[in-house]
Amino acid sequence: MNITFLIGNGFDIELGLETRFSDFFKQLSPEKIATNQIYEKIHVSPDEWSDFELALGKYTFKLGDDYRKLSSEEEKRELIKTFLENLENVKLDLGDYIEKEELEFKKLGKKFESPKKYMDNLFNDLLPTENVVFRNVFAGTLDNDYNFSAISFNYTSLFDEAMKPLEEAFEWQPFQKIRKGIFGEIVHIHGTFTRFLTLGVNDLKQIDSELFEDDEIYQLVKPYDVIETREDRDGLAIRKISDSQIIVIYGMSLGETDKKWWQHICEWLAKNKSNLLIIHAFDADFSSVRISSKLVKLRQNIVKSFLDYYEGEKEYLKEQIFLLVNNKIFFPQKDLKDAEIPILEKEIN
Repeated sequence: MNITFLIGNGFDIELGLETRFSDFFKQLSPEKIATNQIYEKIHVSPDEWSDFELALGKYTFKLGDDYRKLSSEEEKRELIKTFLENLENVKLDLGDYIEKEELEFKKLGKKFESPKKYMDNLFNDLLPTENVVFRNVFAGTLDNDYNFSAISFNYTSLFDEAMKPLEEAFEWQPFQKIRKGIFGEIVHIHGTFTRFLTLGVNDLKQIDSELFEDDEIYQLVKPYDVIETREDRDGLAIRKISDSQIIVIYGMSLGETDKKWWQHICEWLAKNKSNLLIIHAFDADFSSVRISSKLVKLRQNIVKSFLDYYEGEKEYLKEQIFLLVNNKIFFPQKDLKDAEIPILEKEIN
C-alpha cells in the first residue's frame, strides 16, 4: 500500500520558522523595496497581496493596461523585461531569506524526535466512524508492506531531515497491528532555495498571457516552470498521486495557484472509491467541539472548496474525504514555537 503526504508551509511554520511571504517582505529594506516595482506595489497595497502568487497574476492585468497604452514595441518590450527582472529578483531574495531561516533553525540545535510514534498515531484523531473506515481498509488488504512518500511544496529541507529515520524499514503500528513501513522519495515539486525555486500561478488564465512571449511564460506559470527544468518532478509527483491508496495533505492552504494538484487528487478519488484523502485543516478560530455546528460547517466549507476544483460529479467524493482540525501530528515539541495557521492564509509554497 502506498501512502503519500503533500506537505506545505504549515509544517515549517509549526517548527517556528517565519516562512510566510509577509515575514519575508517585512524584513526588506526601504532601499530594496524602492528598486523593485513588485515590492513597491506590495508596500502600497499590502492587503491586495495577502496571497502573493495570485496577486502576482492579477498584477499582470494591471501591467497590461500600461502596456497597451504604449505606442512603440520597444517600450512595450522594455516594460515586460523590467517586470520579469523584478520577478527574478524576488525569487532570488526569497531564496536567500528561506535559506537564512533554515540555517537559523539548525543553529538552535533542535533535534527531531523519532517520527515513528507520530506515524503510528496517523489515524488516531479521526472521529470514531471515520476511524472504522480506515480500519476496514487495512483489514481488507493482504499487503503488509507500506510505502510512504511525499510531495513537498516547501523550499526547505526540514521535512526531509525529519523523515530520515524512516528511510530504512521500520515497524509501523497503526491500529495496534505491526506492519512494515518505509519512507521513500520526497519530491520538491517547486524546487528548493538552492535549486529551481519555483514561484507563480497555476495556469495561463491567472495572468495576462498576451503580454509575454512563448519563451517567457514559464517564468510566471509554475507547472510550465517545473517542466522546463527537465527533472521530471511533475511526472514523479503525478505518479505518486496515481499510485497512492491514501493521501494526507498537511500544512497547505488549498489555494488556486496550486489548483493543478487539487484537480489531480480529485481525479484520483473519482477513479477508485476506496482511495481516501485526509486534509489537515488549521483554523485559529476553531477551539472547541462543544457544539457540532462549528466542526460540521468547517468540514463542509473545506470539502466544498476543495471539490470546486473538480469538474466531474462531486457528491459521492465527499465520503472519501476526511478532515482533521488543528492536529499537530508532526513533532509537537513543547520547546518549539507554536504557531496558529489559519486554513485560508496564503503562504509561500
